[in-house]
Amino acid sequence: MGDHVNDTIAGGIGSLFKIGAGHPLETIKVRMQTKDLHNSSGMIQEFNKIRRNEGLGGLYRGALPNLPAMFIYNSSLFFGQGLALDWMEHPSSMYSIAAAGGVGGVFASLLTNPLELVKIKLQVQTNRPTIRGQLETIKQICRETGPKGMYKGVQLMLLREIPANMIYFVGFEASLRAQGYSCDPQKTHKQAPLGSIFIAGGIAGIGNWILIFPVDTLKTRFQANSLPSGSWRSFCLSELQKPWKYLYKGYLTCLLRAFIANAATFVGVEYSRRVLTSLSPWNR
Repeated sequence: MGDHVNDTIAGGIGSLFKIGAGHPLETIKVRMQTKDLHNSSGMIQEFNKIRRNEGLGGLYRGALPNLPAMFIYNSSLFFGQGLALDWMEHPSSMYSIAAAGGVGGVFASLLTNPLELVKIKLQVQTNRPTIRGQLETIKQICRETGPKGMYKGVQLMLLREIPANMIYFVGFEASLRAQGYSCDPQKTHKQAPLGSIFIAGGIAGIGNWILIFPVDTLKTRFQANSLPSGSWRSFCLSELQKPWKYLYKGYLTCLLRAFIANAATFVGVEYSRRVLTSLSPWNR
């Protein structure tokens, strides 16, 4: 039980590292993903546009609702993954690590979709006089679609999170093993130095996004628009008729953010886990 408590707390602390390091690039990515093909811009152009029109604080738009969302996301992800590993007969195998990552993805998706929806709604606002805050956005969603509207796009979030987190945790473990550390997922993190954790976390982050990015583009665009929740299938079919590069807008920005944010995440998670383990009464 103690390990699961530590996993939950450490995952939440890791989310603070992720937001601090990665949210500016996340905002740029979302802006790029939600623009039409004829109105697209590059990462540097989008950064300059935000800086010029909204100030550097615009890069952290949506960070406030993203803070509890990311805290809950990381906590539930690492809790679900750790819990699932306990069910596995061979927890050190890559198959078990992948399956546990998928379970963690389900936990994270169901708990954080409403806050992710609000974050995206806030991130795509560009007109200063009409910008709404977090509570106003939640009220508008509930007023227009009812409380169930807070789960708009959850199907696409599950389609993103389950395979992405299977790759995520396998990539992390494989990267550590390639650096010569223990294959046992219950012991590896305690033996590897934080520099190796940083590298493995960054590689895991890129692996997480490199194949699943088109699904994230569909999810982001669907959650950013005003279409009803039940129209996600027809929306996706319509979007898939467009040129393939449409689904990869912001791809390089996403990969850069993925390395930085997830390297920081795993350093935060693993350092916190070590501190918590040393302080936990059940480990004495």
